[in-house]
Amino acid sequence: TDWVFEQEKEYYFLNEIIHEKMKFTLGPFRSLCKGIVVCNDDPYAFAVAIGRSCSRLNRKISDGIDCSASHFCVQLTNTVSNLGSLNDFAMRLAILYKTFALPLSMPMHKLMLNMNILDSNEMIGSRFFAYCKNIMECKNHNPKVSSLLAFKAAENIVLTNKLGPIVFIAPELGRWSTVGGLGVMVDELTQGLAMIHEDVYVISPYYDKNRKGEVGYLAKDPAGFIHKKNITVKAAGSVYTIGVHTGKVSGVNLAFLHHAELFPSPYPDVTAATMLRQIAVFCKGSLEFLCSESLIPAVVVTNDWFTGLVAAYNKNGDFGEVFKGTTFLHIFHNLQEAYEGRIYPGPSDGNMSHIHQLPPYYFSDWGVHYLNPSRCATLCSNQWATVSPSYLQEILSSSPLAPILKTHAKPFAFPNGIPVKARVQKLLSAAADHISATNKLQQKYFKMADVNDSIHVFAFEGRVVAQKGVHLICEAAGSLIHKFQGKINLMVGGQAQRKNPYALNCD
Repeated sequence: TDWVFEQEKEYYFLNEIIHEKMKFTLGPFRSLCKGIVVCNDDPYAFAVAIGRSCSRLNRKISDGIDCSASHFCVQLTNTVSNLGSLNDFAMRLAILYKTFALPLSMPMHKLMLNMNILDSNEMIGSRFFAYCKNIMECKNHNPKVSSLLAFKAAENIVLTNKLGPIVFIAPELGRWSTVGGLGVMVDELTQGLAMIHEDVYVISPYYDKNRKGEVGYLAKDPAGFIHKKNITVKAAGSVYTIGVHTGKVSGVNLAFLHHAELFPSPYPDVTAATMLRQIAVFCKGSLEFLCSESLIPAVVVTNDWFTGLVAAYNKNGDFGEVFKGTTFLHIFHNLQEAYEGRIYPGPSDGNMSHIHQLPPYYFSDWGVHYLNPSRCATLCSNQWATVSPSYLQEILSSSPLAPILKTHAKPFAFPNGIPVKARVQKLLSAAADHISATNKLQQKYFKMADVNDSIHVFAFEGRVVAQKGVHLICEAAGSLIHKFQGKINLMVGGQAQRKNPYALNCD
C-alpha cells in the first residue's frame, strides 16, 4: 500500500463496482493492476464514496449515459421495488433533486430518462410515477408541502413527462354525436389522458343535426363553444369553407368542423361519391386545422374508417414536411367486412380518384371494385391498435386486411375500461333505483301511467346491424311474450340505415 497514493484511489459502492463500466487508458507498453479493498464500518470511506459517486453520476447525466447502477439511483429504485415508505422515497428523490437537478439546471425527467431501469422494468416505472403522484396529492391535505424539495422534484417529473400534443380525430364524440362505442371510448380516453396532464385535442364533425334532430346544438351546450374561425380546404376537386367551433371540456381541447351540406348527420345514407367527399374533406380539413393553429402533434390518433385518409394525406406529401415528426396511430374499433367502410362506386363514378386525389392502390388491390378507407389507414399509418387483445388476434387471423395488418410490427390492444364512479353517478342522476328506472322507461316508451314491477323490461340500445344480433331479439320475442303471459316490455333502440337490408328485416 505504500506504493498507492491517496489521489489514485477510487471509491465505489458494491452495486457500482459490479454493474458500472470502468474505463482506463494505458500508454504504449504499459500495464495496469487494480486491487479491491472492502471497507466495513468506515465512516471516512463511506463519505468519500458518496462524494465520488456523486461526481461520476454528474458526468453520466451530462453525457446522457445510463446511470441506473449509481448508488443514489439504486437506493431510489430499491425503495420503489420493495414498496418502501413514501417518506423514504421522498427523501431520496429530494437528494437527487438538490444534488444533481438543481446544480445542473436539469429537469428531473431528464435525470429519470438516464435511469434506464424505469423503461426496462415496467413495474418499477409505474410505481415510480405513482409515488411521485402521491407526493403531489399530499398538497391537498397540507399546502405547505409544495415548498418541500421532494414535492418540487415530483411535480417536475410528472408535469414534464409528457408525450406532447396528442390529437384524436373521430367521426363521433361524447354527448354531442355519439352513435356507438367509438364516441364513448374517445370521450373517456381523452379525458383520462387529460387527467394525467397530457395536452389532448379532439377533432370531430359538427353535424348539421345531432341524433335528436337538433340544429345548432353546440351553441346550446353548457361548455360555451365559440365559432373561432373558418378554414379553407382544397379537396375533392373543390374548395370548401369549413367553420371551426372550439371549446374545452374536462381538460380536453375540442374542435368541431362544420359544413352543413357535407356533414348533415353521423353516418348518413348518401351516394358513394358523396360519402367519399365527406371523408376526404374531413380528413384533409383536420390536418388543415392543425396547420392553422401551428399545432404539430407528437401523435395523431385516428379512429375507424371515416378517418382513414388522414395519414394518407400526410404520407402523400399534401402537407410537405409539416408532420414529419408526428406518429400516426389508427385504432380499429370494428374491422368486420361490413364495418371497413367499403365504398362501392356507381356505374358512372369510375375509381373516384378525382375525389380522394390519392394513389388508387391505397384503397384496393388490382381488380377489386370498391374503395376501402380502412386499407388506406393500414397502409399509411405508422402503427395500428384495437380495443382488446382477443379482438387483435381475431382480426389478424380472419380479417380480409390481415396480410397488410401483419406488415406492422407489434400492433397493440388494450381495453379502455369503464369509469365506474362517473358512470354510476350518471345512472343515479337519471333514476335513484331499479323501480324508478323501470317507471321512467314504461312511462316514456310504453305510455304506462304507473309502474308495474311485475312486467319484465328487456332493452337493447345500439346500432341495428348484424354484428349486434338484433334479429335474435326479434326471433325470441314471441316465445318471451308467451312465457311471461304478455307481462313483458321489449325495447330496441338505435340507428338503423334504411338502405341496409338487415335493418329492414329487423323493422
